[in-house]
Amino acid sequence: MRSKLRRRKGVIVVRSTRVRSGFVTRNVEVDDDKNGFVVSEDLNPQKARVLTQLLIAGGVTAPAELQKAFTATW
Repeated sequence: MRSKLRRRKGVIVVRSTRVRSGFVTRNVEVDDDKNGFVVSEDLNPQKARVLTQLLIAGGVTAPAELQKAFTATW
């Protein structure tokens, strides 16, 4: 529930995994579309954070546009 509240306040939420292999898939564990979340696909949290920071610095903040960038890495 905290993530939903943060998203409503404009915080970008990127879901990622810390396991060695595998990736996060949209709308499987969580309704990402409904919550406005972005999934990191195959990027670990560290790489997802760097990509998110670069995108924000470039003016990209809409969840749909962020997701396109993450999907392009796969």
